[in-house]
Amino acid sequence: MSYSFTFNRPLSPHIVIYKLNFILLRSILHRISGLVLSLIFVILIVLNEVVTNSNFMFLSFFFWNYIAFVFFLIIKNLFLSFFFYHTISGLFHFYTNVIRNYDFFSVH
Repeated sequence: MSYSFTFNRPLSPHIVIYKLNFILLRSILHRISGLVLSLIFVILIVLNEVVTNSNFMFLSFFFWNYIAFVFFLIIKNLFLSFFFYHTISGLFHFYTNVIRNYDFFSVH
């Protein structure tokens, strides 16, 4: 008599398949927003160095036209939205980890 067992296993033992839930999505978005904030910060530092350097003063004309104004307006709004989301998400992580005293062993 042969028994046939079927298991729902991934193709690779290193790949774990999760159902995307709200907490997992919020954690992923928190990391992505931190990465985007870091990239925007580095880009703004580099642009500040390029514009204020006396050798690149001819580039400063570009930063005063309308296209650049719209570009910086979009960057500013993205920065503020990611900043507020990252701050609120960080406060929620602080609340769940420290105030409600969640850790891995008490949840599982």
